[in-house]
Amino acid sequence: PPTGIPTGQSTVGIPAGSGGNIDIRTTRLVVENGSNIVAGTTSDGAAGDLYIQATESVVLRGEFAPFFFPTAITTVSIGGLGPAGDLTIETGWLSAQDGSPIFADSGARAIEGQVDVGGPAGNVVITATESVELIGGQMLFGVFISSGIRSRSFTDSPAGTVQITTPILTLQDGGQITSAARNSGDGGAINIDAQTVVISGVGTDDPDARSGIVASAGVEAQTSFVTGEIIAVPASGAGGTITLNAETLTVQDGAEVSVGSFGTGGAGNLNLTANTIRLDSGGSLT
Repeated sequence: PPTGIPTGQSTVGIPAGSGGNIDIRTTRLVVENGSNIVAGTTSDGAAGDLYIQATESVVLRGEFAPFFFPTAITTVSIGGLGPAGDLTIETGWLSAQDGSPIFADSGARAIEGQVDVGGPAGNVVITATESVELIGGQMLFGVFISSGIRSRSFTDSPAGTVQITTPILTLQDGGQITSAARNSGDGGAINIDAQTVVISGVGTDDPDARSGIVASAGVEAQTSFVTGEIIAVPASGAGGTITLNAETLTVQDGAEVSVGSFGTGGAGNLNLTANTIRLDSGGSLT
């Protein structure tokens, strides 16, 4: 169980220096209970890349209290102008549960607002020969933290591209794939190639808790960590484009696939190619 002392692997660039790469090769990788793998920079030097090859599976799961940072695999640029590294995972089965994210960000959403200094975010490239599942989330200071794959920019630097290739993609009970522009930096593209995509359900009544694939500029409704109020976060950066290729796409039980802009930046395009598209029980494409 969590002990209050974070565990994991990290490489962070010192001032004017660059971080090294993290290269993990194994049969099965489990990251749980507040542990994390991080390649980051807090300087003007570049962060390293993060590469994971797990021939059978990669699993993120478990309670992360008392930590403020969830179980995660991430590259990030925060506090300096150095670019974040790329994050690449190659495996058979990838599962993120219990609010565990896989992400490459520029800047950060903090307890009291945003950290709006950071270099370009890295790209996230996921290849799973069997399946990818993103299920559920956890509450942190009254805010729903989703299990998900994402790239976001809270700065004037761009977010990265999210690329997912797998036969079966499942997002359930608040699981999300997102690209976000939260400042003047542009959002990145989301590209998905799969045979079967099922997106279903919501995690809680929190506006952040709908299962979905979302590329946005700004936020129409976000719960404040500090006050619990529902607030809007405008942005001038452009939102990213979603391109999804699948044989079947199902969006149901309040889930969504959407592009949007809630600031002065333009929204991206939504490009769907599928033999069958099924919307049911409040599922939406916008």
